[in-house]
Order: sequence, then structure tokens, then C-alpha cells
Amino acid sequence: MQIGTRELPDRLEDLPKFEVYGGTATVLSLLPTDQVEEGNVDVLVALDSGEKYVGTFYTIENAQYLLEKFRQESKNDDSAYCYDRSEVIVKEISIPVLSKVINTMIKDESLSRALEPSSGFENGDVDS
Repeated sequence: MQIGTRELPDRLEDLPKFEVYGGTATVLSLLPTDQVEEGNVDVLVALDSGEKYVGTFYTIENAQYLLEKFRQESKNDDSAYCYDRSEVIVKEISIPVLSKVINTMIKDESLSRALEPSSGFENGDVDS
């Protein structure tokens, strides 16, 4: 599977993973990161308890880029917006930062409020 400029495997077990408290986090997709403001990442957090959560992590620069892009597409300054129920703003898109953020969310019990519960990925396919 190719997403943006990155080639990612089709099977969940082949995707990049990192350990978090009580489970693992898997990078599901990377959008183009040649330009930092255009990059964001989708992550699946699977806890040992069986709970799974999915969300998008992005930077303030990415939000500004998206607002400008949507403003230009709509040709109306007042109607530009972006939102998602499971987005988290981070300092930068990197495994060390994502790991620290997710671990903090697990410790302070905000993971289930910030990310969406996920029942997908049961058969190991990314496109489930």
C-alpha cells in the first residue's frame, strides 16, 4: 500500500509498531511528510486488555496548512474549517513524541476520550 510518498505494507502485523504502557501502537498511515506542515499520521493503539483505539495525530502546522487549503478550495475565508472526533495535536510527528503522548494519555486516562474505539483490524488487514 502506498500512502503519499511512503510505502506501507498491507498486513497489520507488518506495519511500524512501538510499545506503549499496557500494549502497542501501530502506525496505520503516513501522509506526505516531505513538507512538515502537510504531514499527519493515523495510529491504532491496542491495549493488552483488548481495547483498541484509533486516531490521527497532527501538528499545528498541519492544521494551518489544511485551513489554508480548504480556504482556497472554498474561495471563502469565512467557511474554512477542519475537524475530526479523534484528532490529537502534537509537537511533531515522530515515534518518540507519539510514544510519550500516547503513554501520557494512557496514564491520565484520556485515551478513550481522545481517540475513537476501534473494532476493525480483526483479520489483520489494514483495510478492514
